[in-house]
Amino acid sequence: MDDRKAATHRFNSSDARDKNPLTGLAGQDWFNQQLDRLISGGTCRQTTTLALLQLENFYEILSWIGRIEADLLLHDLARLLEKSVPEGSLLCHCRNHEFAVLLYNQGDGKVRLVADRIRQALQTGTSLSIPPQLKLRCGVGLATVNTKSPSATVLFARARHNLSLAQSQSGREFLLNQAVDTEQLLSRISRCLQRRCLRLSFQPVVSLAADRVQRYEVRARLIEPHYKATMPTRENVLNPGLFMEPLVQNALGESLDRLVLEAVAGVLTQARQPALQFIVNLTQNSLVSRDFPVWLEAAGQKWPALSPSLVLQLSEIDILCAQHHMAAFSRKLRDLNLVLSVSHFGCTENPFRYLPLLRAGYAKLDPSLCGDLINDGIQRELVASIAGDLNRRGIRPIACMLETMPLLAPLWQAGVRLVQGNCLQAPVAQFNYAFPRERKFS
Repeated sequence: MDDRKAATHRFNSSDARDKNPLTGLAGQDWFNQQLDRLISGGTCRQTTTLALLQLENFYEILSWIGRIEADLLLHDLARLLEKSVPEGSLLCHCRNHEFAVLLYNQGDGKVRLVADRIRQALQTGTSLSIPPQLKLRCGVGLATVNTKSPSATVLFARARHNLSLAQSQSGREFLLNQAVDTEQLLSRISRCLQRRCLRLSFQPVVSLAADRVQRYEVRARLIEPHYKATMPTRENVLNPGLFMEPLVQNALGESLDRLVLEAVAGVLTQARQPALQFIVNLTQNSLVSRDFPVWLEAAGQKWPALSPSLVLQLSEIDILCAQHHMAAFSRKLRDLNLVLSVSHFGCTENPFRYLPLLRAGYAKLDPSLCGDLINDGIQRELVASIAGDLNRRGIRPIACMLETMPLLAPLWQAGVRLVQGNCLQAPVAQFNYAFPRERKFS
């Protein structure tokens, strides 16, 4: 019995608890067990692919049609998927209204065509189930399954990461995870995480309308000790540009996030400065993790200084890619009295459509929005419109990556009061910026 027949047989004979009651498809826990069994069994074909299917505007549709009709829509989508996927594929209804399918015996080129066909079938087949002014948008992230895949958790992380890449490229060709020789780099990353070899730096976020909060964005680099006897003090520095992509693709981001937050908690506890506020970036892995909110609550109890002084920051693309997890994540932050910041805000077509899912306090504008505000009047109007909408929602816009001081005046005029960039101060090891008490711009 081959892989797909064995998996299908196990699903057909599985307990009802393994099936999603709404769609009748396999549940994610059971599906993950089958993925792990494929990997550990050593019989997995190189042409097996995990496809993560996401309803990108599900919550927008839900707000129009209501929960009962949305549940019926999910049921209809499951039936469409069963008709659209190749025969013998294993389907899963994941947590938080996502679907996954295990595609067998599809080559790299063909699997892209299959994924695109599935996406189009879902979009056209549900046109009568949703309001005419809306159109279901589907995203697909792909990851190759083989005996070198560490686990089902890593495969889902890779598929979600590739979904993020596809979204950030505004609908360009889907990206399939290719086998890349990253084992050495991953070994170095894992060693740094295990040994807690981390270095923090701090870049100020300055308020042009002087307030009493001293805001810093925290940056993290991994430090790898070099143990040659001739150079016992030499260190190898792994910057985020090198390690972040393989880190997230291999589901190690949550470990890094926890390590950074523990270090930040130690700094805050030692500093004992109520005016300090640290903005800490989280990876997509933590956003979709069921364990991270539990750990975060325990961390808040262990380090009371975290709650009033911590802002957690997620990128807009990660939020869109994991939006089905966002409502629960945002509720947990609200329960813990933690503030959320969105980075790269405005890099997608309609960044305001997902804000109702969040409890955001800050929105860090995508650097492309603030490039030439001095000479480009249309761009100034766009930034002023975005900043005005954010301010009306109680979300404070931040302009970042500023290289010249003359940009501060048009930003002030556009309603942006928080700024960050090397023209003010580059990231440094000590948080010692002299925040202004009052500053005027003509």
